[in-house]
Amino acid sequence: IADGVILIDADGRIEQVNKVSARLLGRNGGDLKGLPCAEVLGVSEKLMQGINSCLHQNHPVLLSDPLSLPVIPSCTVRVSIGPVMGRHGKSRGAVLVLSDITPLVVAENRLKHQATHDPLTGLPNRTLIQDRLQQLLAAMQRRPHGVAVLFLDLDRFKPINDGAGHQVGDNVLRTISQRLRNACRVEDTVGRWGGDEFVILLTGDEALDNCQQVARKLIDEIGQTINLDGSSYHLGASIGIAL
Repeated sequence: IADGVILIDADGRIEQVNKVSARLLGRNGGDLKGLPCAEVLGVSEKLMQGINSCLHQNHPVLLSDPLSLPVIPSCTVRVSIGPVMGRHGKSRGAVLVLSDITPLVVAENRLKHQATHDPLTGLPNRTLIQDRLQQLLAAMQRRPHGVAVLFLDLDRFKPINDGAGHQVGDNVLRTISQRLRNACRVEDTVGRWGGDEFVILLTGDEALDNCQQVARKLIDEIGQTINLDGSSYHLGASIGIAL
């Protein structure tokens, strides 16, 4: 069958695995025999609960959440567990069925990323910026802290885009996006609002005090010469700040 199958004894140790399971785990099937199932599949509280429930209550269990196997490259599976009955109606172990849903998870993550990120620069788009801003404002109700919104508009971009062409314009926007990322902290949100407009969300106890300093740093970074295909381009930026 296309699914991985693992047979375990009443102590949770592996008795048999099929070829699909060995492939999913990146291991030799013979090397897995006798090992604790939880150790091989990765320590998961829900997996342990499912195995114990199946072994002690003799009924099948379908884990509600997918399980990420401890392998590289990553692999995500759906796990169902069924009892293996011995004599006198007592459970002598369980069988785990692993259904590989990695392609589905990758596709879903790609769709989520496309819906919330700008395709040109990879930065959060307007939708994600607004969502994160709402989260920051909601968090302020629980713990007072500063939130600064920097709205940045590039100066002298239109002549470059019209004169040198859209491909050069796109490369300039990618370069500017990387500079904005480098100039901000990991916890700050740097997003593209659209066109040549960007938004930076700053939060934390020092956000209100440091926002002007950050704005000046961003303007300095953007003002550095951009060299592309033997040509040099010079931009500036205007930044508005809301606290």
